Amino acid sequence: MPSALFEPSTNAAIRSGSGIVGFGNPDGSLTVYFESNRFDEGGLHKWEHKARKAYDRMVMAAPTVSKAKIDARYLDQVGIIDGMGITLKQPDRLTQWLELCDKLDTAPASSITVWKNR
Repeated sequence: MPSALFEPSTNAAIRSGSGIVGFGNPDGSLTVYFESNRFDEGGLHKWEHKARKAYDRMVMAAPTVSKAKIDARYLDQVGIIDGMGITLKQPDRLTQWLELCDKLDTAPASSITVWKNR
């Protein structure tokens, strides 16, 4: 999620309430993939569904305009995502951000979202 240092004017593609996933680069920056559901698809209303779509793009290295290289100071990690689901490490921080974005209705029901069982 965006940190206090995040500047919307220089990162305009990452809209409020987006699901953002990424990985660290050797230079200390992050490569992030994001999904904001700007076309209001019903299946992407919930935050975890947006995060899953961004994650799927990332692991498939799919071509997309919803990708950016960003200074790591501009984002805070709130959880861990993998092919099995999402584990929120800071659910309160995510809730605060979604509330600030007026997207609280998209918040996950719990701090663990499971897509598959092992």
